[in-house]
Amino acid sequence: MLSYQRDEVLGRKFDRVLGEMRKQYDVRQITLAQDSEPTPSVKVLILAGTPDSLPEKARDRILGYLNRGGSALVFSSGMAMSGQAEFAQPLVQTWNEILKPYGVSVGADMVFDMRSNQPVPMPSQLGQMYVP
Repeated sequence: MLSYQRDEVLGRKFDRVLGEMRKQYDVRQITLAQDSEPTPSVKVLILAGTPDSLPEKARDRILGYLNRGGSALVFSSGMAMSGQAEFAQPLVQTWNEILKPYGVSVGADMVFDMRSNQPVPMPSQLGQMYVP
């Protein structure tokens, strides 16, 4: 598993997911910027968070692992809600550089539950507008 610094709320949610995974799987945390490449015993590499940048060593190790037939599970956000006004802002998609050769990408968009829908302020040419 590759772990990056993440916000507190997302971190707690991800920690719960890892807790459930540990009930059925051997989950180990590695830092590819410092550690060696994942060994063949690693079945799935979990890429967690939305880092601003990816160290070259880590990128090369991830690509090497995937090119040898490794698998990855990506937990990343395409958008961030910022401030109490909850403005949605697209995030830099660092993982897309790695995922592109496989025809996969993380989009700068959002998915939400229509039943829990509420107006959200979005910037526009006319100023802030509330949209569902």
